[in-house]
Amino acid sequence: MIGIVMMIIILGIIRHHH
Repeated sequence: MIGIVMMIIILGIIRHHH
């Protein structure tokens, strides 16, 4: 699902930014 992929990417960016 695209939603799942985008969610993972967003979470990855947030965690990386943190």
